[in-house]
Amino acid sequence: MIVFRFDVRAWCIISQSYKLRELLQQIFSQVTGSKDNGDKDDILADKLRKSLMGKRYLIVLDDMWDGMAWDDLCLCFPDFGNRSRIVKKVFQKEDCPPELQDVCLAVAVKCKGLRLVIILVAGIIKRKKMESSWWHEVKDALFDCLDRESGEYSLSTMQLSYHNLPDYLKPCLLYMGMFPEDARIPLSKLINLWIAEGFVQNIESRSLEETAEDYLMDLISSNVIMVSRRRYNGKVKDCQESRVSFSFSNELSTFASLGSKIQKSFHQCLRSLITINRGESYDLNQCGKLRLLKVLDLSSFSVGALSSAALKPLIHLKYLAVRTDEFNFHPKSHLPRLESLLVVSSYYKTVVFPTIFWKMDLLRHVKITRAEFDLEEDKQMIFKESSKLENLRILRGVDFQVDQTDSVALLLGRCPNLQELDIRFKDNEGSTEICPKLESISQLQILRLSFQCPQIVSGLHLSSNLKKLELSRIRIGSIISYIAGLPSLEYLKLSELYFIQSEEWCHGDITFHNLKFLKLAFLFISRWDASEESFPLLETLAIRVSQARGDLPQLCRYSNTEKD
Repeated sequence: MIVFRFDVRAWCIISQSYKLRELLQQIFSQVTGSKDNGDKDDILADKLRKSLMGKRYLIVLDDMWDGMAWDDLCLCFPDFGNRSRIVKKVFQKEDCPPELQDVCLAVAVKCKGLRLVIILVAGIIKRKKMESSWWHEVKDALFDCLDRESGEYSLSTMQLSYHNLPDYLKPCLLYMGMFPEDARIPLSKLINLWIAEGFVQNIESRSLEETAEDYLMDLISSNVIMVSRRRYNGKVKDCQESRVSFSFSNELSTFASLGSKIQKSFHQCLRSLITINRGESYDLNQCGKLRLLKVLDLSSFSVGALSSAALKPLIHLKYLAVRTDEFNFHPKSHLPRLESLLVVSSYYKTVVFPTIFWKMDLLRHVKITRAEFDLEEDKQMIFKESSKLENLRILRGVDFQVDQTDSVALLLGRCPNLQELDIRFKDNEGSTEICPKLESISQLQILRLSFQCPQIVSGLHLSSNLKKLELSRIRIGSIISYIAGLPSLEYLKLSELYFIQSEEWCHGDITFHNLKFLKLAFLFISRWDASEESFPLLETLAIRVSQARGDLPQLCRYSNTEKD
């Protein structure tokens, strides 16, 4: 409803020590979809005001500390009486049972109307929200914490909230204090770090990733962590700490991160080394001496060419993230305890997985800009040994030749528990038909399949559990009906799509029964004939067109589109 009610929308989180220019840039980029040109604050503010004129807008100003930020921003928001909205504070009210009214009032008075205090206290109370004894316990603790001359109400309440967290959540919260204030932290990164640090308990019948996500949801429910971005299905994509939570965890945490100035040497007992800001290159010879390292994240620094052999002494390493011009996976050295391997490298330099890759049986998450398997060696090794990567859940950035589709199924069969896969077929210039067979990966939920050159895909064999599918540069024919019939499919993205026989896409009686999100990008079609009956559960439709083509395909009886 919000998407269709307002022409433009923006959400801005404001810290206590905010910078006006950064706030203006955040809102301006969300409103216009473009970045500013380095204008002065007053010029940028005027541009923002003009871009909102005549439009119905929704602007959320979250986590405001005082009225100064509003005073700085208010003139940017014109009022034309068209029901635009500025949201500065949001409260939820529930009926209070009679037996709790007195203690509720006492707690409310002690909060002194401070929004952050109210939010934190609510997070404490709602664990047992209808138990009178719990309310009185919180009230007494609140009076003890807040009866101080310093007036540090928010931090005192944060301390109370922290002490009421279960013990297993406390290190997870403190760990976030090493990220910069207001940093949006990807859920996947945070979960992998928590797992590598040993914070996540191994619970029977649940994966470590599921348990870690439960931890995060508990912290969000306690109002010490905020959701900054969600996925199409409402699940958390990015999160961040509130200002008071950051101040608390940053002060109390024993974890430390490195900014743009890094030390030349470290204590040899160091367990985790994480950089957070881009800056000078780093000498990896220092890392080889840190033999107890479990986490090494140098993804914000360029480390030049890197060989896995340089990291051989790090036998305890569980998490490795690097940004490098070239990554050489040495065929005779591997990291036996590695769980997460994240490599951002030059797009023109391919990482080759040697056969020793299949012995890294603790791997859970592999993401590389471009990688490929040494198929000849892999075939021999696979037939000789029965090793499988049972723990591998995510594999992204792998290239195959178009004529290697049979090998793809064979190799990926060694990863029976994959849930997310991103592969690309290259070369061959679309001269043959292919039929990827991936149904053996029965737990696969997310698949990204792309081609270097537009390719005829004559058939697909996919897991019935697939929820998200992205296809790029394909010549599509009858497989569209197969895709529509995938029983669990909720998200579909089609980009650079060609139809074999014509430039028209007519659905006819094809129905995507469970699809909720559909994104169409750079379609080479002139007409799309679809109706609401084709997408009975669709919630979001996004269409992106090439500037060269200039206009959207004609739509029949389907009007709720978003053009970006």
